[in-house]
Amino acid sequence: VLVPFILTNSADIYGFQFTFRWDASKLDVDSIVRTGAIDGFSMYTNLGDSAGKATVLVFGLAGETIPSGVDTMVYAAFSVHDDAPSVEVPITLENAREAIYPGNPSKTLGMVNGKFTIDIFGDVNIDRLVDVGDVVTLVAYILGEISCSPRQLAASDVNQDTYVNVGDLVAMIDIILGRWMGPSPQIYTGIMAKVSLDYQDLVTGGLGDVRVLVDTKVPVAGAQLQIDYDPTAVTLQAPRLSDRAGHFIVESHDDGNGMLKVVLYNFSNDPISAGDGTILSIPASVSPSASKLPRIELKNVVLSDQKAVLLPTEGESPSLPSAFELDQNYRAPFRSEEGRGGDG
Repeated sequence: VLVPFILTNSADIYGFQFTFRWDASKLDVDSIVRTGAIDGFSMYTNLGDSAGKATVLVFGLAGETIPSGVDTMVYAAFSVHDDAPSVEVPITLENAREAIYPGNPSKTLGMVNGKFTIDIFGDVNIDRLVDVGDVVTLVAYILGEISCSPRQLAASDVNQDTYVNVGDLVAMIDIILGRWMGPSPQIYTGIMAKVSLDYQDLVTGGLGDVRVLVDTKVPVAGAQLQIDYDPTAVTLQAPRLSDRAGHFIVESHDDGNGMLKVVLYNFSNDPISAGDGTILSIPASVSPSASKLPRIELKNVVLSDQKAVLLPTEGESPSLPSAFELDQNYRAPFRSEEGRGGDG
């Protein structure tokens, strides 16, 4: 995490120095990075000489000055120890001085200390707790109803696989229920599940269901998917759970422009069993003015096992007749994972 060190000066200066301290039992400073504000200046540090302490010295060799104003001069690149608890770590400043003019004594800079907060994995809303509020927040993020800051996304990556999705939701629920044992080293090889759509009973001007079928080799503890459709020709209603997934909670969000996002999760530790069958039915109607049955496509399929490990999954949209003739098939298998941790 890059921590900024900001200089506020009311007049141009020729250079500055400062020392900062941190708790080396919890944090490391891997490097000190200059910004464009001190391009052309020399920078020296003694980082690495003392644990939990470093001094930064910046000056010009040809009379360069840093103009008055407020700007970030350098960043300290902090990393958190794996065993560090969730606490606030003070970052304290000392011996901050500025060179105001060649030949004149330096002046003391006012110093404002900071703090580095080590967040809890799963604390999406950054309130120092992992609870139902974080579940609601993460579900809303997965469905695209809200955005999250980089800090929130970093805290959301509970299973530490660099993605933020339903796998982290499963892990978060395990934290709340006291079942979480940490990220699993398990890695699957080969396709472990297949998700497909079935809407062959839909007809122009009629009502029917879009069924979501899952064929999985291992139990599924959470799922998310996206369905794209033509909103001028098709109307989709709220998804309904099948008996196979009746113990799950289903949440969905339709953006009104032909994209429906769905997430399934549960608090009962009762997964969708291995095997093949329907998990969702989505009531649908096709406009009478549609010249043919519109395509409804499955996108961004993510499945998680009970240890919050993502399953290699193949998602498939069904073969679709063109103008109701059964001799033209279309198949679009893919794998996708949505919501990379970090920026976003």
